[in-house]
Amino acid sequence: RWVLVPSYLVVVGLVIWLLAEAKAALKQVTAKRARDDMVLIALAGHGLLFGAESYYCPHDAEPDDPKSMLAIKEVYAELGRSGAATNLLLVDACREDAVRGRRNPGVDTAPPAPEGVGVLFSCSRGQYSFESKELKHGVFF
Repeated sequence: RWVLVPSYLVVVGLVIWLLAEAKAALKQVTAKRARDDMVLIALAGHGLLFGAESYYCPHDAEPDDPKSMLAIKEVYAELGRSGAATNLLLVDACREDAVRGRRNPGVDTAPPAPEGVGVLFSCSRGQYSFESKELKHGVFF
């Protein structure tokens, strides 16, 4: 069984989640998973760094308020508690702090995933992810 949670883009339509909706969906999708399940969470959009903490920005995020964002460590924690043997997080987010108009050398770091959680980012350390003009979203997914 596969469980897929797109953050805002699915092939059949566009879904925009606010922070409360994203947190509720994350809990719902990771709850009561069996060992033979796979949980796949995809986040596409902006990511920001506050101190050493990485955050995903939902549609209603305030650029200077991390409490209005989804902490990546919170996503990791929910995936770690899921009960599924396979947990995967896909992140298509730029690694440049253009939202707040700053270049932060630490924005390039990502927290290590906990045991049992695989993570794929749209770009590597020192690289940036960009939107395709034709697709109107990132090319990672």
